[in-house]
Amino acid sequence: MGESTDVVVVGAGVIGSSIALELARSGLRVVVVDKFGGAGNGSTSASSAVVRFAYPTIAGVKAAWESRHCWEAWRDHLQAPAR
Repeated sequence: MGESTDVVVVGAGVIGSSIALELARSGLRVVVVDKFGGAGNGSTSASSAVVRFAYPTIAGVKAAWESRHCWEAWRDHLQAPAR
């Protein structure tokens, strides 16, 4: 018998890859499809990847500050090996 999939994620950029990771960690069988040759080759590859804390609204500043803690623990979240 062939394998089955629970979820198909269209797009392997930063959002699609993140969604696929979390769905797979929750136990679902995930397939990611993308029109480019690999993960992050579309608009994600053109991103400046800037992390900033200066925003024109208090809500933006608060969200950036809270996100900082997640950013600092990102390697652990991804379960990536230390460099």
